[in-house]
Amino acid sequence: SGAMCAQGTLGVNAYGFPALYIKITAIVFYAVFLFLNYLDQAEPYFPLTPAKYRMMPLLFLLIAADFVITIQYFRLIKPDIIATCCSISFSSSLADTGQGASGSIMQFHPLVLYYVITVILLILLFYKYNYLKWLFAASVIYIFMAVTVLKEHFVRYIYARPTHNCLFDIFWKEYYYVGYVLYGMLLLLLITVIFMNILAETRVKLKKNYKHLNDKLRYTAITFLLLFNLIIHLYWIHWIAVY
Repeated sequence: SGAMCAQGTLGVNAYGFPALYIKITAIVFYAVFLFLNYLDQAEPYFPLTPAKYRMMPLLFLLIAADFVITIQYFRLIKPDIIATCCSISFSSSLADTGQGASGSIMQFHPLVLYYVITVILLILLFYKYNYLKWLFAASVIYIFMAVTVLKEHFVRYIYARPTHNCLFDIFWKEYYYVGYVLYGMLLLLLITVIFMNILAETRVKLKKNYKHLNDKLRYTAITFLLLFNLIIHLYWIHWIAVY
């Protein structure tokens, strides 16, 4: 009762957000295992089988932790406790940091850092194997920055309400489920960059030439990066043009 989105629902006890984070982490590791399995099955001598099976204990722990934390989350939900609305949560956090609706959202300085890391990531995506570890680090930083500027800046224009900056309402039908698209592209961007690093680390064990696959992964990552930026900026441009 009282929860209008996942912000309030996940916040009803201490296990809500950990359950969300471990599920996101698990998706990445499951994807890595499937990619290793794909490469291993494509080779005549199965050179990546040891690496696959070294991952199995970690995957088991992730599955077990996901199961336990999710059960604990549902078990400890108290229906008679009113959950905090996302508007109240974010209004409190803005008040604590001295920000709010009266502050100009055009003066949000992390936008500058976001654009810098976006350019760096885009440049690294055009480089070859020597820069892949830097590419991975840049992609992780980019995702954190993307979520930050999405919350503090761009979601306001998706909602067409300058005072509303919830990260979860964009999953609603009235916003055309754009949250699934935006977060999906960020997650797939990270997974694609990880796949490129796996190809680079395992290429000495692989007999086949995977240059075509590596190029496809590279251009896929570039596509996700550009599409994410295009969508959020189109909302911004639409707000400026209409309002």
